[in-house]
Amino acid sequence: MIVALVLGFVAAFVTSIPVAGPIAVLVLQATLEGNRRKSVAIALGSAIAETIYAGLAFAGVTTMLTRVPLFLPVVRAIGAVILVIIGVHFIRKNASPANAEAKKEEPAERGWWMGATISALNPTLFVSWTVIVAFLEGTGWLRHDGGTVLAILGFSLGVGAGIVAWYAVLIAGVLRFRKLLAKRSIDRGVHVLGYVLVVIGIAMAIFMVALPLVRNASHAG
Repeated sequence: MIVALVLGFVAAFVTSIPVAGPIAVLVLQATLEGNRRKSVAIALGSAIAETIYAGLAFAGVTTMLTRVPLFLPVVRAIGAVILVIIGVHFIRKNASPANAEAKKEEPAERGWWMGATISALNPTLFVSWTVIVAFLEGTGWLRHDGGTVLAILGFSLGVGAGIVAWYAVLIAGVLRFRKLLAKRSIDRGVHVLGYVLVVIGIAMAIFMVALPLVRNASHAG
């Protein structure tokens, strides 16, 4: 259980570092606005949902689901739509008020539900954790042992702790340097993150359409 917990922590911390995902962007936006409670709540809500997905992946549930022909296309389509919607939201939004410090913080409950809901509705996490678990098992570092309850619990708790630890570092770093940024710079940064999400979402959609065409062309040839 201890080994599974440590591996879950490290895997979650490392894979959370890229800030192109929807949750990372939401946490960044709330932090740049000076809304620390909301950013922490979003991170915790997301960690809970992703912890469940990681546990299911380790238990072998997602491996079975990936064998269903329609599962991966549906997962990619939903993931692309989520990224585009959130990206457009950020492009149209002004990130910070003139005095971010004076802004009234939103109730933390909204952040919890936002983080948990977006992660729960993002089925790409199924596939992501299936790949991570398969890699760890392939190296021999992580032993499935038939999916014992203690091993699954340890891995899941490690994943949750790793996600929370990374977002704690991210939030602390942004809060430390936020005062050095002008309002216009903060707004521009959030808009750029929005465009990045839209591009990633469109790229996923194109990949979804192009890959079957390439495969059909290669078989035809």
